[in-house]
Amino acid sequence: MSKNPFDYPEIRSRLALFVSLESALSCIRVSKGFSQDFAYPIWHTINFGTQKTLVQKDSTILKKYGHHIRVVKGIETQAHLDLLLDLEVSQLLGLELKTTMDPFFQASCYDLVRQNQTTLTNFKIQNKNNEYTSVKFIFLDSLTSPQSSRLTTFTIRWLTLTRDSLTSILRYCPALDSIDLWGTTLTPSRKFDDYQHAGLTTLQIKVTEAIKTGSLPLIAHFPNLKKWRIGDSATPSAFPSQVVKDSISKWCPHLKTLETNFTPSLLLNHLILDVFSGLTGLMFDYREISSNIILALLRTPSNWVHLSTYTDLIGSYDHHKEDGVAEVKDHFQSSSWMLQSVVRSCPKLETFRFPNHEMDMDEIELSPWACTNLSDLRVRIKGLDTRDKIERTLARWRNRKLQESLDTATEDPESIDWEGTSIEARAVRHLLQFDKLETVWLGTGIWEV
Repeated sequence: MSKNPFDYPEIRSRLALFVSLESALSCIRVSKGFSQDFAYPIWHTINFGTQKTLVQKDSTILKKYGHHIRVVKGIETQAHLDLLLDLEVSQLLGLELKTTMDPFFQASCYDLVRQNQTTLTNFKIQNKNNEYTSVKFIFLDSLTSPQSSRLTTFTIRWLTLTRDSLTSILRYCPALDSIDLWGTTLTPSRKFDDYQHAGLTTLQIKVTEAIKTGSLPLIAHFPNLKKWRIGDSATPSAFPSQVVKDSISKWCPHLKTLETNFTPSLLLNHLILDVFSGLTGLMFDYREISSNIILALLRTPSNWVHLSTYTDLIGSYDHHKEDGVAEVKDHFQSSSWMLQSVVRSCPKLETFRFPNHEMDMDEIELSPWACTNLSDLRVRIKGLDTRDKIERTLARWRNRKLQESLDTATEDPESIDWEGTSIEARAVRHLLQFDKLETVWLGTGIWEV
């Protein structure tokens, strides 16, 4: 029996997920079996931003394996478009590109989108310079074909789009669930279309852009909107509070989640207290947390199900999966006890993500948390300040959870007294109080059971 793992297809296919592009290109030349195992996982997703030499590869190899491509990111040049069009890539699921003012570049973009219109589920287009442009959005026709679009997520950033063009996109994309219009200017149209897209649940655009005096608000097109990502920064006095409140009540009665990146604390507090009623989910910038924000949350403690702050970790929560420990921010640490009042007062809370915040076990143990349905917890704990301590704590927690689910007992190889007073032992005992807890992050990687 061979001892070389590459001789076994089932092992080879897994190893293929972890090799570099250069290594994969070498492996697919070894044999037909190697070609089958290494081609798809490598060619499934290409990123011109990171694979900068891709356009210089042997055209024979590219044409042989180009049909495996399903996701393309980082398109910025004509050479990128020419390569994809030459390969006749026509089964893309995801496409991300940055457009320019050049008409030939735009025409090539049009061809690529049209070539993949029946398979695309995720499409992102934005102005290359991230600034406003009056260039016509010429890709509309490529999405409006007799065949129904499969698009579920659509991002249009820093472009100009007529209201009628947007409505046409909504009509021809019945599967659309999320649309991102950040930085995009919506101009009035001569003809008016009040079409409503019943399937769309997530919108990203400033409130002041979506609701303008004198016209039907943009949100009127989304009667089942559940999540709104905004980025407004006006003062409370300059914010059209009553207009927004009335519009939401009339057009979006199912709106439950607000995500407010770039929104200052003063306005955020105003939005929670005076504008958006009945919210069950909130995500905001941790730098904007204050005692007033905590008090605003505690005004309706029985409502909250999901509370989160944005993470500044590069690569999200997996940035320290392999090494290191996430940094703790000094902001609001002196008032850490106030956050305890949230978890002690919100009985329906299922998600609590404050990755930049460090909790003190002494404070945690003063009073029980009311959120018995907690399923996702992402915080730092004071004293769990090394990778070994964090990983040891989470390993013990997961081991105990699995023992309970399997009704078995195994020996714990660690020498720690888990019934003692160490930070690790106390943290594990706290985590085990929540029967539905499945996801935990304490500063390294995400652990799940």
